[in-house]
Amino acid sequence: MAEKKQWSASIAFADTTTADGISLRQGVGRKTKPITDNRTVVPAHVSGRACARAVPSGKKGSVAGYWRGTSESVDVQDGVFWLQVENPPAHRLREVYVTIDFFESELGFIAVQYHRDGLEGFVHHVCPPGAPRPWDSTWVNTLDTGSWQRATIRLVEPVFDHSGFHDADLKIIGSGPLVLSMVRISEERPEDFSDTDQMAHARRAEEHLSQSYPKASIPVSIGNIGAIFEERDDSGVLNVPPWLPLYKGMGVTAIQSYVRWSSIEREEGVWDWTFYDWVVAEAKKFGLKWVAFIMIGPWYAMPKWWLATSNNYRNRCLEHGQESWVQSIWSPVQLDYVERFMRKFAEHYPEELIESIMVGISGDFGESTTNGVFTGDMYHTHVGYWCGEDVAVADFRRTLREKYGSIGRLNEAWASSFGSFDEIRPVVRKDAPSDRAWIDQINWYCGQMTWWMQRWGEICHEAMPNTVFYNAAGGAGDPPRAAHWTDQTRALKHTGMGHRATNEGCDYAFNYVYTAWQGVGCRFYGVPFGNEPWGGDMAGNGVLGRVFNLVTQQGTNFWSYEGHLHSPSGRLALQRGLPFLNGEYRRVNRVAVFYPWTHFVLADDHGFSEQGMRDRFWPQAEELRDIIDYDLIDDGLIKDGIMEDYDFLVILQGSTYEGPELERLYRWVENGGVLITHNLGVPSTVEGDLSLGLRLLAFEPTVSPLEKELGGRICRVGKGCAIMLPVCANRKGYFGDDRWADDHKDHPATHPAFWDMLTETLANASRLDVGLEDYAIFDGVQDEVYGALMERAGVRGVMFFSQVNSDVTKTIRLPGGRSKNVIVPAGQMVFAPFEG
Repeated sequence: MAEKKQWSASIAFADTTTADGISLRQGVGRKTKPITDNRTVVPAHVSGRACARAVPSGKKGSVAGYWRGTSESVDVQDGVFWLQVENPPAHRLREVYVTIDFFESELGFIAVQYHRDGLEGFVHHVCPPGAPRPWDSTWVNTLDTGSWQRATIRLVEPVFDHSGFHDADLKIIGSGPLVLSMVRISEERPEDFSDTDQMAHARRAEEHLSQSYPKASIPVSIGNIGAIFEERDDSGVLNVPPWLPLYKGMGVTAIQSYVRWSSIEREEGVWDWTFYDWVVAEAKKFGLKWVAFIMIGPWYAMPKWWLATSNNYRNRCLEHGQESWVQSIWSPVQLDYVERFMRKFAEHYPEELIESIMVGISGDFGESTTNGVFTGDMYHTHVGYWCGEDVAVADFRRTLREKYGSIGRLNEAWASSFGSFDEIRPVVRKDAPSDRAWIDQINWYCGQMTWWMQRWGEICHEAMPNTVFYNAAGGAGDPPRAAHWTDQTRALKHTGMGHRATNEGCDYAFNYVYTAWQGVGCRFYGVPFGNEPWGGDMAGNGVLGRVFNLVTQQGTNFWSYEGHLHSPSGRLALQRGLPFLNGEYRRVNRVAVFYPWTHFVLADDHGFSEQGMRDRFWPQAEELRDIIDYDLIDDGLIKDGIMEDYDFLVILQGSTYEGPELERLYRWVENGGVLITHNLGVPSTVEGDLSLGLRLLAFEPTVSPLEKELGGRICRVGKGCAIMLPVCANRKGYFGDDRWADDHKDHPATHPAFWDMLTETLANASRLDVGLEDYAIFDGVQDEVYGALMERAGVRGVMFFSQVNSDVTKTIRLPGGRSKNVIVPAGQMVFAPFEG
């Protein structure tokens, strides 16, 4: 019996198109109106081959440029080949293979869409989770090789009924320029299928790109497949998967998705993991692991059945007495459900599939802070104090009873006249009876968030002891957000959970100031530290600045939105940054800046300036980072012994301290430390005790030659000293500084005499007679070229990062009067050893 002949059809695009059962459809079709130019595909000659090129619509788009505030205009590559199968076979097709010869010039993909039997319309080239009649994803990757390639794509149960636009049966699209020389359809599987299918091109992409993108020694993960809000999941599901092989080749190790409890247990006791199983399968298919961002607390992550019960404890603001939709961190029941969820999650997903898990424990977006301002008008929310709900008020009273024992002792400490603890409730700053009362309230408020986060860490570690967990650490670390980073980091140490700082934008100085307190604490306590950008546009140089921030803080995970690495500028930045993520650099800085928590508490500072101007500390710290390198520390770290790592401590703002806090600063100076500040007034305790402050600033009546040279007064304190600029260096800032025109308009915030005094003090440390050597000055100029003192294989030097678009020569002033010039290329990182 003769073997049945397999059906096939083809079209070749040459000087004269040769069609054998396939026609190119342009212009008029029974399902479309006539178009003005019916030439959507035109003949072409590319790289020695006759072919056809899809004509883009001519629309212009833009992507983020390499430099902050810039964008690059791009031609939208929305060209399409519409093809009709003229005489399809009469029998039902179980599968066919579409072979395409294409010219590749950009990283991206080429895809086929078609009408699948049993479904309405053309199916997408990504088969989404839960599809009623699943099909193979029908895309393959393209690279930037400038060469002709062949791809073969399998179509499951196609129906060629001319039901597409222009009466077409196939729609071939590309993410970039679309140039084809041949398309062939056959029932017979081609002999070279395994060499030209999706996985073959994925392997080719990894091999090609890995030559330009070295592998990092730490995880480099991206997100997201899926969105925060379930109704927006489709965007990531349909758009991200074709880029996964390319990201893999670029050194990415995992893909993240938001894991909402509400999307898994829609009915109580009925668990459906379909969506996330699909994400894990897509990641595994291309050699990537999964990052799960587990969210339980924000309203959209809570199942509707759960919100309808008495378990729904919403938080309430003090400013307006109104509830939000966010769950209270004083809820008496929620952590039981967190434990229940984590047990189910651990039962379903093997730990080896997971790179890390980030937990979303509170607030609008899961961070270990209270509400913010980013959810628009969905519900009542703002930065402020969210502790007015009944369960919080009851806990506040209990805490005060435990601390003071009697209402009389509380009244004495607070300078108040309450008749009983039941009269007390949390208040806003202006209504606090005294500074001590306000400090007690903030300590309780922040302490609850720390405890809440710690319990999450313990629950997660018990459920999955071999998995790396990160807490989403958003915000400035300011009192209204209930975020005290040292306390939170210390509390996480025994759980193995770390922090991912979620604050970064396009400016490195801003990023550093708002993440350094977390980074220092994570290094000191030995817990993981990662970084995350904001979700808006990100310039390429901003991506590289984020790499610099992570390398110089010895972070353990670089995380990015995939869109930030999508553009050419983002890919270039990653290419430049990956060689430094090799685990070989160690931070050896000996200068710290004091984080004035008590000052922030009493000033009711909102770190991101949502209410009025932010405290002058923030712009001063940003400016100082462009002058010297430093770590950011607070009294909690000092109490735990971190000052053994530092010789110099800079105080930018704050003159009020808790008594033990001021005592610790004094003893550190007395034991040989150098405190550097400007005239902020005499340091005092909260209760007004000036005695230690006066001893720190007991200057001699006459000015010494060294003081004249340095520009500051020196007070000897035991083995160390305090040096102070005689005047207050505060400036109000002005609105004409273009660098900050779109951000915080509070620069310049510091008189340059303070920066001069500070750098000269470091450079002449040996002359202070406190047993220190002169400190290398490797920056000293505000030019947006930043340096960090690092060590590599025992060799010390400076790692530089340039945020400007021209080369800059930096002069490193070394001890002993030596100097070294280093050219820092525009928009790049470089490590410059001191010797050689």
